[in-house]
Amino acid sequence: MDSHKHFHLLQNKEIDELYINLGLRAFSFGLISIFIPLFLLNLGYPLFDVFLFFTASSFCHILSLIPAAYLSSKIGLKHTIIFAQPLIIIYFVLLFLLESIPIPIFIIGCVGGAYSGIFWLAFHSDFAENSDAGSKGKEVAIGSVITSLLSAAAPVIGGVIIVYTNFSYLLGFVVVIIISSVIPLLLTKDKKECVDFSINKIFTKRNKHHSTGYYGYGLYVRGFTLFWPLILFSIVGSYVTLGLITTTLLVFSFIATIIFGSFFDKNKKNLISSSIFVGGVLWIVRLFVSTTIFAFIIDAIHGFVKPSSEISVDATSYANAGENAVDYIIYREVMIHLGVMTCMLISLATLSLHVGLIIAAIGSFLMILLLK
Repeated sequence: MDSHKHFHLLQNKEIDELYINLGLRAFSFGLISIFIPLFLLNLGYPLFDVFLFFTASSFCHILSLIPAAYLSSKIGLKHTIIFAQPLIIIYFVLLFLLESIPIPIFIIGCVGGAYSGIFWLAFHSDFAENSDAGSKGKEVAIGSVITSLLSAAAPVIGGVIIVYTNFSYLLGFVVVIIISSVIPLLLTKDKKECVDFSINKIFTKRNKHHSTGYYGYGLYVRGFTLFWPLILFSIVGSYVTLGLITTTLLVFSFIATIIFGSFFDKNKKNLISSSIFVGGVLWIVRLFVSTTIFAFIIDAIHGFVKPSSEISVDATSYANAGENAVDYIIYREVMIHLGVMTCMLISLATLSLHVGLIIAAIGSFLMILLLK
């Protein structure tokens, strides 16, 4: 059937195993990611150290890309994803030990960054090489639907676990899910890519609009993982409510993903760019949020426009990766994390959560250039 060409779930094993791996990973990270900044603050670390933690993570993400590319040429892309899993387990174990051992948290951030660099280089390269040329947006949307379904309830579940047990139990639960997420990657054969890198080859002749758009995504991405959760918790004062608001955003994102996924392939880019613009405006509106109900409303609206940004980033990447996907993904990841590091360096200088929201808004507006 022609529909099978585009909807690969349980039809194309190469893509399906990536969908399942990504879904389980999204669920496990959804349980915990918004709570990590709060965990560090509750242990007594100042805001500067928390910002340093995330800065170190992005720096090591960039540093890990070239070694990860060479590793993938030796053991294959899927095995590189599997190779990264011990790093994230070490990362969570080190977070667990922080309560009793004074480990420099920038070291923990570096471990997390090394994991993310290795994982995402291999994942995006594998997806780019195995997805269909004419339906990148739709295939990204299918992955986003799966991750949205699996991660929608995760923040609430994570908040409940923290309230009724503690952060350590949540860490253990997350580690079990992460380990199970690699099982689907063992179901098909891996392939090795020849690696012939040069800085000029990776960064020359790239679309300047795309470079700026990826950089903008880097400015934007910490808004959801760092600045807004901290501001939101100061408003609602409850882990469960924080998780519930985040879940509301993800539920609306799930609905919107179904809509926006095919827009990229059908060249309805004016609608996508309008949605991204609205998302940027909402970051500015967040500066004035002071009540729980207002926070629910803003995140519900943002949940509806959020997928347009993320689908645009991934679909643009996969559509432009070409035959040597690893080269392009290195370029993409470097540009994104240069944006993240710019955001974090400004935050280190100002120690202002609200400045982070302004940076996220600027990043959102820059992402529109990905559609050029």
